[in-house]
Amino acid sequence: MKTRTGIPAEAVRLRAQHVLFVEGEGGLDVTVLRAILPAQVEVKPLGPCYHIRSVAEALPKHHPTCYFLMDRD
Repeated sequence: MKTRTGIPAEAVRLRAQHVLFVEGEGGLDVTVLRAILPAQVEVKPLGPCYHIRSVAEALPKHHPTCYFLMDRD
């Protein structure tokens, strides 16, 4: 077993190095994104777009490896 160093705390806490928050409660978007993105990106549904917008405005300063995807509704 090889020891890894230099891993950011949020990577351990979130079990992935990057987290992509998307609109919805699961469904097709989440399924497709999980299939096409590498394992280092955890895809999590976050509900309606106003939830995503609020979190996207507050979180990046503290968690720079979190990303947000909203469609154009």
